Amino acid sequence: DRYIYIVDRKKDMFSHQGLHVYPREVEEVIHHFEGVREVAVVGLGGDDVDEIVAVLSELSPGAIDLDGLRAHCAERLADFKLPTRYEVVESYPRTGSGKIAKHELRAQLEAERAP
Repeated sequence: DRYIYIVDRKKDMFSHQGLHVYPREVEEVIHHFEGVREVAVVGLGGDDVDEIVAVLSELSPGAIDLDGLRAHCAERLADFKLPTRYEVVESYPRTGSGKIAKHELRAQLEAERAP
């Protein structure tokens, strides 16, 4: 149909199981789940990531049913795009303009994985 669709920034894209994952697509699915205030999705583990982490903030404490969220994602995303881990946080590292600093978030999560 000769249209070009831009779904995310190239620098945010990563490979999982040899296939491209655009975090924004996963984030949009998660953001539409009840109780989610904000979400950031990052890949961990090198060039072909071995872990997809969804980092969420809640509208109120206990607002997110994680089992329900997993089912919600499984109904709407291909298997290779499904987060392998969900983390609920109170705050995110931010850029000067107030956006979530994904590179800092990724570095924090990688540091937690280190032996």
